[in-house]
Amino acid sequence: MARKYGFGARAAAAPAAMLIGALLLTACGGDAEDKAGGEQGGGKSKELKWAECMRAKGLDVPDPKPGQMPMMSQGQDEAKADAARQKCKKYNPMQVSDSEKKKFASELRVFAKCMRKNGVPEQADPDENGTLLPPSEEVAQTQRYQDAETKCQDKLKSFKRQNQGG
Repeated sequence: MARKYGFGARAAAAPAAMLIGALLLTACGGDAEDKAGGEQGGGKSKELKWAECMRAKGLDVPDPKPGQMPMMSQGQDEAKADAARQKCKKYNPMQVSDSEKKKFASELRVFAKCMRKNGVPEQADPDENGTLLPPSEEVAQTQRYQDAETKCQDKLKSFKRQNQGG
């Protein structure tokens, strides 16, 4: 399954589970409780609750591994995904301010450049919504893509901090 990092997908985005663009990431704001992240009531993390909510809205979002962001499969209906993001925003693990969005977008551009430098020349920059997609499902499953993703993870420092609660 391809990974996606960014704000439009809020897949957002931590090591190897990032769907460029993980990242199932839709930064919609929220209150302090929503921004807390981590373990919430019932022992479920915000990431897990978000994935469950998105699935309940009909999207393919597998449970994330511990310490990783939930990833939405590529090729899903964007209108349906946008509606689901709105309904599930209270669980969104990537609630960020406008200044954080700019920083994340900058990091995604650096990450994309790193991916190209490390064997994935077809990797595009993030789109205008701040979503970074892999070139294709096939490329995302290649060893060269996985190796580059591992080498470039350190370029996504803000994603890691946000995922770890700050």
